[in-house]
Amino acid sequence: MASWRSAALAVVVGAVATLAVACGGSDASKSGNGAGATPTPGTLQARTCPSGSPLTYADFGEPFFTDWCTGCHSSGLTTLAARQNAPLGVDFDSIGGIREWQDQIFLEAADDHALMPPGGVTLDTSLRFSLGDWLACGTP
Repeated sequence: MASWRSAALAVVVGAVATLAVACGGSDASKSGNGAGATPTPGTLQARTCPSGSPLTYADFGEPFFTDWCTGCHSSGLTTLAARQNAPLGVDFDSIGGIREWQDQIFLEAADDHALMPPGGVTLDTSLRFSLGDWLACGTP
């Protein structure tokens, strides 16, 4: 009987550990931006701004969004066809537009969130974590 209980306990402990990781608990195998092993939080508000982050709109935000986002998310694209079906009004060609959508941008493109860009386009992990840093620091 003791071996059955031990096996059942091992299964339960393993399941709880798996759920903790899936729900944002600690996992030493996940790596972030080099600051340590930290899973991606589920919201931008839970994401910590790294102290002394040098990223600004001029040196990171504007070039990042120009290179990766405004091909579909630009106010100059006025039809869904031209925007590759990106919603009208979700535009990232200004700091104001980015700030308006920063929570959603985080959930779709920053850190371990990889829904954007679509269509099999691969964005380097380090760029995703830099985006997370910049957004968490308030999009300076």
